[in-house]
Amino acid sequence: MSYFLWPEGRVHWRACIKKPGTGILSIEERLDRLYPGARPVLFPSARAGLSAIIETLQLGRSQKVGIPPFASHCVWNAVSWRADPVVPSTDMPVSAYVVYHQWGYTHRCSSETILIEDSADSLCLPGRPLFPNGGRFEILSLPKILGTLCGGVVFCRRQDDADRVRAVREARPGRGWTQFALRVLMRYGFSFGTYWQGAEFLNGGIPAPACADILDRLESLDQIISSRRAHLEKVVDLLPAWAKPEQDRLPCAVPVLCTDRMAATLHTNGLISRPRHFNRSRSYPNTDMVRVVPVPVHQDVPVEWLTRVRETLAPYRSETQ
Repeated sequence: MSYFLWPEGRVHWRACIKKPGTGILSIEERLDRLYPGARPVLFPSARAGLSAIIETLQLGRSQKVGIPPFASHCVWNAVSWRADPVVPSTDMPVSAYVVYHQWGYTHRCSSETILIEDSADSLCLPGRPLFPNGGRFEILSLPKILGTLCGGVVFCRRQDDADRVRAVREARPGRGWTQFALRVLMRYGFSFGTYWQGAEFLNGGIPAPACADILDRLESLDQIISSRRAHLEKVVDLLPAWAKPEQDRLPCAVPVLCTDRMAATLHTNGLISRPRHFNRSRSYPNTDMVRVVPVPVHQDVPVEWLTRVRETLAPYRSETQ
């Protein structure tokens, strides 16, 4: 078996049959109970939610939006359809800043501008505070957290923002079923994913089967959290001091300092994720990027595999000291 940075996004069709007619409102009500006062607005994906925030803020092509180094193409895509995404320096003025809490690790931002907190792959614990930087918005990606096929959440600190973001979603073309079908078919052909990628950032529709699947996973959130904590215990001794898990959220993967030889060994043992960059300073725009391997600790990963990873890396640990 092999494992990636995030859980595999898939539909639990049994849940769709068990909960027919589930709608967006049911999901938002459940999220509101899990995260009181955070004003959740459900989207078909996190990238669709990010583009809706940019539209809500009425940012235009002449306005710069700060994004983190090594930001994914979906962030560039969602921002650039209206505004100008940049990786800013300390003295570059921006109209808004997307702060990525990478893999579930909170990053601080010294900017005084509008903050969009990107917690796409953070398992934020119910009842704990959101908006760690006091941001105006915070975004979650449900496939990267729960393993659903689709679903993104925009949390809003202000009610007027929530109303405007929801209005943007409702005004978007009804392509929800088309995008959902393409998402299902992506595993059978690359071309389906190409079409899905091209239209998803302006999608606003979430079909009932997708909503039913999301609600079913939310009802299993306690088990997902317990699994994540058990997995973290297996690898916590591999982590440097700057990568210890936090109290309010759990990571999907942990950054392990490694050499090329260690990375190759992990790949041989089933880790799909190759070395990536992690901001060790955990702040923006001042960064301290280091090369790490993200070892996944999400619910798709067996505890036995993590135990093997720890044993496999033990002989190499001196190489990173």
